Amino acid sequence: MANGFLMDINQRPLLFIALFVLFCMAIVLACQFSIRPYSRGDVIYMDDFSTSNKNWDIWDKPNESAVSFFEDGLIMIVSKPNLDVITINKVSYPNVLIQTAARKRLGTNDNAYGIICRYLNDRNYYGFLISSDGYFGIVKVVEGEYKLLSSENMEFDESIHQDREENDISAKCKGNTLTLSINGVEKTSVVDEDLTAGKTGLITGSFSEADETAVLFDNFIVMVP
Repeated sequence: MANGFLMDINQRPLLFIALFVLFCMAIVLACQFSIRPYSRGDVIYMDDFSTSNKNWDIWDKPNESAVSFFEDGLIMIVSKPNLDVITINKVSYPNVLIQTAARKRLGTNDNAYGIICRYLNDRNYYGFLISSDGYFGIVKVVEGEYKLLSSENMEFDESIHQDREENDISAKCKGNTLTLSINGVEKTSVVDEDLTAGKTGLITGSFSEADETAVLFDNFIVMVP
């Protein structure tokens, strides 16, 4: 009896180790079945701006710019000429398809507004822009140097809704290809390899010294392209 009892004690640590290994394997298998990579069309992030949240950079700088939740949307106000204002959320994914709806709320048509992808900081990002007087383009900012990628100048397109009418804007950043679509129609696509990943966001700028510009955004959706 004594020898059998001693053998049983000696074997218990091995039994505990075996049970611990099986437990760890079960956790790994469970994670493999419950967590899957994103697939094309999956929604990574969505915000209808119906309630205030901490997902966006919000501020009010008198006589310069402001970003705030307003009328179930996100409003961006630019009060200085030749100024671009950017607000960023926490989504950071290398390949994204971003969709939003936007319209000028007040101010001049000599403006630009749209979507940001692969944002590292205010000196490094891609911008997908349209204007309230019917122009569009894709821009790159690297180390503070601003470059229009899609053409020599912003291009006019009569299908862009002007003045205070709403436009649907879509920006795809996939690999080294950047694509801008407006109101469901692809307008331009370019290839650039300088920025490979970063955050997503929105941009508004004004070129007029006459008055401030305000653009209201609604429904910001980030998907896998």
